[in-house]
Amino acid sequence: MTVIIKRILLALLLLCQLPIAIAQQQVERPKIGLALSGGGARGAAHVGILKVLEALRIPVDYIAGTSMGAIIGGLYASGMSPETIEQHLTSMDWENLFDDDLSRTKHNMRGKINSQLPLVNAKLGVKEREVSLPTAMIQGQKFSLELKRLTLGVSEITDFARLPIPFRAVATEIATGNPVILSNGDLALAIQASMTIPGVFAGVEIENRLLVDGGVSNNLPIDVVREMGADIVIAVDISTPLYHQDELTTALTIVEQLTTILTRRNTETQIAALSDRDILIVPALDDIESADFKQTGEAIRIGQVAAEAIKPALSRLALGEQAYQNYREKRRIKPTIPIVEFIHIENQSELRDELLSSRLSIHSGAPLDLKALEQSIDDIYGLDIFESVRYRLVEEAGKTGLLIKAKEKRWGTDFLQFGLSFSVNPRLGDSHFNASSAYTIKPLNDLNGELKTFAQLGREPKFFTELYQPLDSKSEFFIHPILFYSTQYVGKYLDENLVAEYGIKKYGVGLAAGRELGKWGRIELGYQRFLGDLDYVTGPPKLQGYDFSGGELYGSFKLDEMDDIYFPREGFRSTLRWTGSRHSLGADNDFDQFELQFNLAKSWDDHTLFAAGSFNSTLDDNAPLQDQFTLGGFLHLSGLSENQLIGQHTALFVGSYMVRLYRSKYFPIYAGASLEMGNAWQSRDDISLNDMSYASSLYLGADTPVGPLYFAYGHAEGGQYGFYLFLRRPLFLD
Repeated sequence: MTVIIKRILLALLLLCQLPIAIAQQQVERPKIGLALSGGGARGAAHVGILKVLEALRIPVDYIAGTSMGAIIGGLYASGMSPETIEQHLTSMDWENLFDDDLSRTKHNMRGKINSQLPLVNAKLGVKEREVSLPTAMIQGQKFSLELKRLTLGVSEITDFARLPIPFRAVATEIATGNPVILSNGDLALAIQASMTIPGVFAGVEIENRLLVDGGVSNNLPIDVVREMGADIVIAVDISTPLYHQDELTTALTIVEQLTTILTRRNTETQIAALSDRDILIVPALDDIESADFKQTGEAIRIGQVAAEAIKPALSRLALGEQAYQNYREKRRIKPTIPIVEFIHIENQSELRDELLSSRLSIHSGAPLDLKALEQSIDDIYGLDIFESVRYRLVEEAGKTGLLIKAKEKRWGTDFLQFGLSFSVNPRLGDSHFNASSAYTIKPLNDLNGELKTFAQLGREPKFFTELYQPLDSKSEFFIHPILFYSTQYVGKYLDENLVAEYGIKKYGVGLAAGRELGKWGRIELGYQRFLGDLDYVTGPPKLQGYDFSGGELYGSFKLDEMDDIYFPREGFRSTLRWTGSRHSLGADNDFDQFELQFNLAKSWDDHTLFAAGSFNSTLDDNAPLQDQFTLGGFLHLSGLSENQLIGQHTALFVGSYMVRLYRSKYFPIYAGASLEMGNAWQSRDDISLNDMSYASSLYLGADTPVGPLYFAYGHAEGGQYGFYLFLRRPLFLD
């Protein structure tokens, strides 16, 4: 009996120890860490590997990532699934993210009007009377906003150990070359710092240290994830291999090789520290370059194939279904949309704070409206004096608020621009060339006043100095004085034969005031006083030139929501203008003119339909020669010579089909065709749809870094034709 009791007691004791043993077994399972290397677009392979790990039920307890590995690792650590990460990566417009310039539709009207000048977009900063350049080609404005959007759900977590999976990002302090392990703060900013390629992206300042890409110091952070507590490391190396000697044929490949040598050396040091328990995955990404983000989907597939190839080794780390479900439940986090209880602006510029705050369309006491916030940041960034405008959520006295930091351009807010334009008509032997430059000083004051001086030399010399001065913090009202000089050459034709050519020179002053209508429109009233002369350059001796004097009032309404003025794909643009010339204002002649232009573009896929029209009229048919309207040239009755038709009245209608042959942010190529009808008349009584001239064109164009380039053939009614080569002949009427 005693023996039976002892056996029963022993059995009960063993049963009591069983849950403890099971619990200990669960607690004591080896901790698994992921070390994800950098490698640009090749890093999308990490997503494919994560897919396989989840399919095999392999838990991940720690993640450390560098560069692209920090992006993928940070998003996965925040609770995002591999499928969601894949969706984001494959749908991102990477070229646009790596371009700091706002799209044209996001610019204010002042910026849109400035974009019509024959100048390249690139600007040379001027600071303390010296030309200054930024420290990198890309400041990362758009990319910063994208990372903030992707990490918004965990934006209130500042300790990366409290993320669903503890995380570390690796960056490099550029001053010392030492690795910096980022374990707290703003997750989006830490990720951005980790992938900031020196010279390409501007460094990120965190805790008074300027940080750049972690690949320089530790591209495969095996030691980091081990220090976090990992017993077993799954290391994924997607870094770029070295070029072979026969591939080192250019200066660019030599520079890339030097960078890769640094990365490979620290990567191989890390790989050498792996133990037999660890696993190394090296996807076969030979055909994918680090900047080839168009192959993101392919890189993901290759990563998945690489992980599936070592399933036996990975499977030994797998959990049972229930254990893996428990693991995932513990790491589940519910994204929250924070309530913004206050808004602070850190304005590091000469502008008054009200100028920035008036552009905010978000309000305290309401849930964070991300779309409205990003629009507000675009509006502030569009003032064109900041190198970056960023935001983060902050805690003060137990309240959650928003801090917006606007950082002025360190290389100077004044800037220089240069440009070239030319036109060639081989059939007529005409060629014209102009070189332009502009110097802009801004802000002149705390309301963001702007002084611009523009000069053009060549066939048609031009000069102006203008002040654009907003009058209120919202920049709704403005004044616009200007001093100008211009030259224009117009031919006189008999049929298609040039019989004379005259030049019109004007110089004078103007003053305007107006109201900006958001970013889409402008109303302006102004006065111009000028002198000039009309001189015949060629032609019969009996043609005599003359001096003239002008004084006129004008009023205009502009509407502009066009995405591009050279190769438009979407939007509408229109101008309505009245000009009243009066003796009492200093003019030689009294006359009134009305001008109307419109442009409309609509696209699907790579195809665009474009329509444009203009109607210009002098009410009493009494404008002097220098103030009459002209037609002729590419897309202004193609086939005719430029300005071949002249009259008191003109009408023009253009319909064009355009196809994008090559997609690129920096060098897109287009082909198109147009049908055109129009004419010029000296008398209102002669205006008739039955008296229209017809023309057409075929063209090939490229939006190059120095401006739009066109090669075109035009054919006009009556058999007149022409070949055209243009740098900067826009596809709009103005």
